[in-house]
Amino acid sequence: MVNNEMYDQFNEDALVQMIFENDFDLYFQDIKGYSWAEIDNVDDLIKAREVHKKQFSYFEER
Repeated sequence: MVNNEMYDQFNEDALVQMIFENDFDLYFQDIKGYSWAEIDNVDDLIKAREVHKKQFSYFEER
């Protein structure tokens, strides 16, 4: 997708391409109990970074 300059595609589209075209194995991980954020665009990334800073600054202060 990068080679075709398809930068506006969602992560799911890249995963589908990797699975079908590159015989990519996909596994899952249970993240219950962990903090996480779905990042689909730059705005989501900025928000996730802020949450991450707030969560881990607690540990840095100690």
